[in-house]
Amino acid sequence: MTDEQRPKVGIGVMIFKDGKVLMGKRIGSHGHGEYGNQGGHLEHLETIEECARREVREETGLEIGNIKFLCI
Repeated sequence: MTDEQRPKVGIGVMIFKDGKVLMGKRIGSHGHGEYGNQGGHLEHLETIEECARREVREETGLEIGNIKFLCI
């Protein structure tokens, strides 16, 4: 099975602080120019929490903690 044939798992991260929600302007092809939450694809053997930390760091430069899983 090639990488293109494998299912991809996407995650979304909602960041709350002081009653506010962090949003970013999308630059990818999906939703380009719209505002949305941080997130991306889960890498092989990566946990959901590791993915959330990595994606937020890559997209914003922020280090996050107190991660709570909401739903699947």
